[in-house]
Amino acid sequence: MFHLNRVIAKQKTAMVIAVSLTSSELAELWGVVRNAQLIRVYFPGWTLRIYTKKQVAATADTKSIPASVISRLMALGADIVYIDTALTRVASKWWSYMVADDLSVDYALVRKPTSRLGEHDAMAIKDWIQLCEKSPLVAVHCIRATAYQGTRPMMHGLWAARPRVLRQLLGGRTLLSLIHQFINDSRSCGDNWEPSDFLSQVLWPLVQPNAVVCHDSVSRDVWPNSVELHHSQLGSVSQCVGAEYDAHEQLISGCDRSDQPLSNVLSGIDMLEFLV
Repeated sequence: MFHLNRVIAKQKTAMVIAVSLTSSELAELWGVVRNAQLIRVYFPGWTLRIYTKKQVAATADTKSIPASVISRLMALGADIVYIDTALTRVASKWWSYMVADDLSVDYALVRKPTSRLGEHDAMAIKDWIQLCEKSPLVAVHCIRATAYQGTRPMMHGLWAARPRVLRQLLGGRTLLSLIHQFINDSRSCGDNWEPSDFLSQVLWPLVQPNAVVCHDSVSRDVWPNSVELHHSQLGSVSQCVGAEYDAHEQLISGCDRSDQPLSNVLSGIDMLEFLV
């Protein structure tokens, strides 16, 4: 069971971008602060929600998130959700997924702390919301903007949900319950699967055929329910959706935007695994 101690910097909105802050590494710390700045530019009206470990003064160490960073995030309007790791049963990489179970939220995005919010991400989400207004059964969204992202139907840090619609689709089950089951099953098989595995192998089949829409510039012929993410608008490295950066704003990974066919990146066996 999760124990939450939420500190609200401002009145909660119905549109939330969730990020897990699990490390004191500068790349993550700067990333969340930078996104707290960028959300005002590209996602006005949205709230950045940071899920992070509850700190106990007696056990604080060099790995703890500095109080100055938390204060800065709150000053920028972010919500802070503290996770009591003595009570939780899932690793920190899953914390941001909790937003998909918050029924007070209308639209919930899950992003990585080392990626950057940007214009093209915002344009895709705006388009998705407009599609949702026309198709009330749509519960999930994803983005595929690079050849690597196109190797799976859904990628960690590039998906979104409508929590109430998703809960109905799952027959009243929470996403967290599915994650627990997924983790337990993977352990019994001796595997250590990641969030992208959960999204592709568990959530993706559940939202087929009519409850998901994905913006895709590389693999629309592979994955169903995909609409175009216009290449002509993806001109600069800084606008690579899902790209990751270090603390000096230098690109780390995720901006290949290769024009090579997806079949050159994804083997037939791997493709078959996710198409079944």
